[in-house]
Amino acid sequence: MKVVQKILWWLYCILAIGIVGYFSALLGVFATDAPGTPPEGAIVIGSLIFVAGMVLFIGIPFVLWKWIKRQK
Repeated sequence: MKVVQKILWWLYCILAIGIVGYFSALLGVFATDAPGTPPEGAIVIGSLIFVAGMVLFIGIPFVLWKWIKRQK
């Protein structure tokens, strides 16, 4: 069962990285669509959204999982 849980966790991480990466790039491009905005802004905004998404979708579930595991 432990092996299945690890495989599912890594599949979830890969899926989360893909989804968050896609939307961070998309939102970064939309955020800099205004006239006069430098293209470097897309990289900065996309990177910030990506980091926030990784904390939200991977960091928090990992910490909660470790905490629940410790409580047992």
